Amino acid sequence: TQLVPTPQYPDGPSLKDTCSPPMTAASPSTFLLKFHTSYGSFTASCVRSRYPAQVDRVYNLARLGYYSQNYFFRVVDGPRISIVQFGTSGLPDVSNVYNYESTDMGQCAVVQPQPAEDVIGIPMETNGRGWISMR
Repeated sequence: TQLVPTPQYPDGPSLKDTCSPPMTAASPSTFLLKFHTSYGSFTASCVRSRYPAQVDRVYNLARLGYYSQNYFFRVVDGPRISIVQFGTSGLPDVSNVYNYESTDMGQCAVVQPQPAEDVIGIPMETNGRGWISMR
């Protein structure tokens, strides 16, 4: 499993063209993403066969720097739930391209096809420790 390099600064032009070849490239079958934060780093293991279109999107966003200069909105580490909410680019002109409520939303911003309610062989989890989800 390869570690996908993530740049320190976003590639704005590629990220803003949601239908471009850099944004629609297929990801490797499995890969690792390392997220660096001011409080330390964490690594995500991604498996394309689970949700191909969504994993491709995360792969392309990460390798083009979308998650660089990012904000964490909420961190909850409690006895019943542990969640970290993040994902909006620190560059408004880039994040607006992926915002459902923006008039600047890119033509290919919504990933298709949307996943079914469950994937065979993967238990349904909600806010489970170690899971990453995207909207």
